Amino acid sequence: MAQTALLVIDLQKGLFNREHKIYNENRLIENITHLINKCRQMKIPIIFIQHTNKGLLLEDSPDWQIHSGIDVQDIDLCFTKKYFSLFKEKKIVKELENMGVKKLIITGLLTHGCVKGACLDAKKLGYEVVLVEDGHSNYDRNAKEIVDRWNQYLANQGVTVLPTAKVFC
Repeated sequence: MAQTALLVIDLQKGLFNREHKIYNENRLIENITHLINKCRQMKIPIIFIQHTNKGLLLEDSPDWQIHSGIDVQDIDLCFTKKYFSLFKEKKIVKELENMGVKKLIITGLLTHGCVKGACLDAKKLGYEVVLVEDGHSNYDRNAKEIVDRWNQYLANQGVTVLPTAKVFC
């Protein structure tokens, strides 16, 4: 079986503390927690990606930290990125190569930005990509439509789109 890794993208406090709330926030955290726990049981690596910039997500600031509802452990890998797509960060790509990862399970924020970019770039690089359809989200305004539209678009691009309950079936 090809080496699999779970990517948790930009699940940072600052993205949850905005005027427009994250759509289905509690369910999102529950679903990602379920996947993290399952990956730990199956010894699948978990990789947390944190966006950094000079504004809201300034590295090491309180808003830059991972959401308090998520259990990050010492065994997990954590990387920072400055671009929408984590695949523009050579250190992340190199680590995935060193680990022999062929399949990526993708979750996180924001649907129309970093999640979309990760899915499309991973496909271009030859990874098998599973997007967790209820494991990514956007800000509340029109969020359900945005999430649904991107789930469909990415499925049409060859990304496997599955609900949390079916990722490990």
